[in-house]
Amino acid sequence: PLDGIVEPEAGAAGWSLRRKRSSKTEEIAWEADILAAVRFHPVKSGKGDDPGIAAPGLAAIDRLIDRHMGERLEVARLAAELELSIGFLVRAFRQSLGVTPHRSVMERRLARARQLLDARRPIADTAAECGFADQAHLTRYMKRSIGVTPAFYRRTEK
Repeated sequence: PLDGIVEPEAGAAGWSLRRKRSSKTEEIAWEADILAAVRFHPVKSGKGDDPGIAAPGLAAIDRLIDRHMGERLEVARLAAELELSIGFLVRAFRQSLGVTPHRSVMERRLARARQLLDARRPIADTAAECGFADQAHLTRYMKRSIGVTPAFYRRTEK
């Protein structure tokens, strides 16, 4: 899913790693995480050596979330579709954005729900289209996140 967005240096490093693996001259530990780190071109935050996710990787994740907004989208599925380990994805995501992948997905769903509510879409349809389990799930999440229910939000927004 990330073809065409890898920086040339990262691609060269990936091929080098592949050659080492196939020649079996060196032992490579946690190959999936190493390849993921190369693919996402680590970003340092100054807080430690944990890699973050560069802008192209974040854009790919955003597109993936948008494509599957109305579906059940678990962290394991995100990691699998991006060919990453769950642990690497969660650590890198938190390092880059300051939130977990699940929280980011939920916030994106809420933002989309607000757009649909502004467009006067029915609440139940909005909940389904944004990937909430049902209208009550949207209501609970919206109340907890922004302090109002979808019906109240719609009445007060212009």
